[in-house]
Amino acid sequence: MTDINCPCGKATYRIDESLIGKSFQCTVCGRILSMSPSVPGASALRQIKSVTVPVGEAKMYICVKCNTFVEQPVRFSVKPKRCPQGHRLGSRLTGPNTERSFGVSFLIGALTTVGCLVALGLMLVSFGADLETVRIISIIGMLVILVLGVLMLREGSVRAKAGGPAAKLAAKSYGWGTGTLVTLAVGLVVGVIQALST
Repeated sequence: MTDINCPCGKATYRIDESLIGKSFQCTVCGRILSMSPSVPGASALRQIKSVTVPVGEAKMYICVKCNTFVEQPVRFSVKPKRCPQGHRLGSRLTGPNTERSFGVSFLIGALTTVGCLVALGLMLVSFGADLETVRIISIIGMLVILVLGVLMLREGSVRAKAGGPAAKLAAKSYGWGTGTLVTLAVGLVVGVIQALST
């Protein structure tokens, strides 16, 4: 075994010396490292002993169906990135299948919900809709946001129960869903207060 440092200076790999002539991809910068026989201790990546990664720089995809990490996603034409088995590496609700903390996801969910509510309000004002139409469209919009929030929480529950790498995506779904629902609840309370005060 020997230690190999990636030229990016952010990752160190402990390499087995039995597979000289292979290559592997750095999990931090994505650079392909070719291990030629002329390099002492050269081989393919067998196991990572230690990787020093500044927070936010590494981006490891996770395939939920295979329940494995994917170091080298593939892309077919303009379609989203997929694992070598062809499974989509992303969720239609929360985007790419990469790990993200609950707090960051909560903030993203909250800001996204605020943006949707503001956009809905501006749209209704610009079209000069009457009060009854505004109420109906507002209710429909809030119901859609409510359903999306619940679906995100359900997605988080499914991923948490799956265990393995897939469980690392649970915090992202839980955070996004919670942020969405909390922001929606705050919006409803503010709306009710304004309605009662008029």
